[in-house]
Amino acid sequence: MAAGLLIAGKIDPALRPEIESAAATSVAAGKPVVIVDRILSDIELDAAVAAVNCLMLAHSNEGPSGLLGKAACCGTRVIAAGAKSLKSDIEDMPRLGDWTELNEESLGAAMQESLPLRRGQAVLNSDVNSFVRVMLPND
Repeated sequence: MAAGLLIAGKIDPALRPEIESAAATSVAAGKPVVIVDRILSDIELDAAVAAVNCLMLAHSNEGPSGLLGKAACCGTRVIAAGAKSLKSDIEDMPRLGDWTELNEESLGAAMQESLPLRRGQAVLNSDVNSFVRVMLPND
């Protein structure tokens, strides 16, 4: 199974050389890398999440993740790392993917484990009522 990598979003100029160097190593090994150094439009972001087999959400900021919700609606597997809110969301939707620690070794292992896995199936409905129920819980 071929693997590739999409890196999308505004890239800190100080990190750009390191990212390009790592991307060149992957390309030399026959793994395609696409770098989009800008904020994607909503349509582009939706299409990217729907097109990939696995979405990595690796950050420490807490709170709900719209990207995780998008992945859940279209059946894209998720590797989540870092934020405890991501861990909680993955625990609530275990068929969606896995959570790991936010470090290079753990993320690398999670990526290796996800390579042979096929896309999942949607674990959330994507209609308005489903969205409202999740965003405005009835406590």
